[in-house]
Amino acid sequence: MFNFFKSVLNTISVLVTFLVSLVEGLISFLVTLAKGSAYLGTTIALLPAPIVGAALTIVGAAVVFKILNR
Repeated sequence: MFNFFKSVLNTISVLVTFLVSLVEGLISFLVTLAKGSAYLGTTIALLPAPIVGAALTIVGAAVVFKILNR
């Protein structure tokens, strides 16, 4: 009888741990995405004017290829 309750408690504990890890991973991903976007925006803003167009084209192509998984 007590083994049943232990197994139920263990299952609930595993599910809660999984959900906490999932939320932590999602928050970490969003923080990394925000930092990367800020870094990229700062880098592009500091480039000379004639190079900005080429840099944005290269970055845009890289994003499209990453989305298409090539």
